[in-house]
Amino acid sequence: MFSCPQVKVIICDLNQARIDAWNSDNLPIYEPGLDEVVKKARGRNLFFSTDINNAIQEADLIFVSVNTPTKKRGEGAGYAADIG
Repeated sequence: MFSCPQVKVIICDLNQARIDAWNSDNLPIYEPGLDEVVKKARGRNLFFSTDINNAIQEADLIFVSVNTPTKKRGEGAGYAADIG
């Protein structure tokens, strides 16, 4: 987002609480350095919304991400993604 400030990025989710967290100072995930990136870009060319239909209409590119269930047994149970 710093390298291409002319590119508008809209993150959409049906979960209003999650979007509210992204729009706050308490991001819903931890990644080193992410807070700084989000704070600098949010409201400039990075937006978080539940208005999925509008975001689709505006989009030149759509990336779909879905929840991956967590393993319930075996190595990594309760922590690792169940991709098997």
